[in-house]
Amino acid sequence: CDVKKIFNVGRNSFVPAPHVESSVLSLHFLRERINTQTIETYKFVKSMFMNKRKTILNNVKKYTSSNCDLLKALDASGIDQNDRPQTIKFEKYINLYSELQKN
Repeated sequence: CDVKKIFNVGRNSFVPAPHVESSVLSLHFLRERINTQTIETYKFVKSMFMNKRKTILNNVKKYTSSNCDLLKALDASGIDQNDRPQTIKFEKYINLYSELQKN
């Protein structure tokens, strides 16, 4: 994406007021970088947040039939099986998706 910061939003714009400042961003998708793998990776990451209260282990079970393969993929990606989706860095999701594609 081509990312541009449009404007800041002050704390007083929210009730209750958060402890952080916010910004509005503009995202312009670069078509030349979008391909089938990018779309599939995006769908995978998005699906991990459908049940963000569940552990990553429970969210990713639908992508493999073997718990052993799943645990190996998580380990190879540097992700703890008890992590929640919102605590995992995007790069680790990409690694996990790649590992799951190998199996």
